[in-house]
Amino acid sequence: MLNAHGTEIDFNAATALMDKKLREEIQCRLGPCSDEDFFFAYAAAHYETFGEVFEFAKKFPAQQGR
Repeated sequence: MLNAHGTEIDFNAATALMDKKLREEIQCRLGPCSDEDFFFAYAAAHYETFGEVFEFAKKFPAQQGR
């Protein structure tokens, strides 16, 4: 999938780096949704919660799970 910058990311690798509690909150709030909707909701919540951009939401993510 592509992040907001058009950078291709590995959704499974991104999910593995998500904060567990925050990830679960987003899952409960959104319910079934697309990977893209979940990713963007998580990225926004991550920024609001931690005051920093989620690694996989950056233009050049340092981690790609490869």
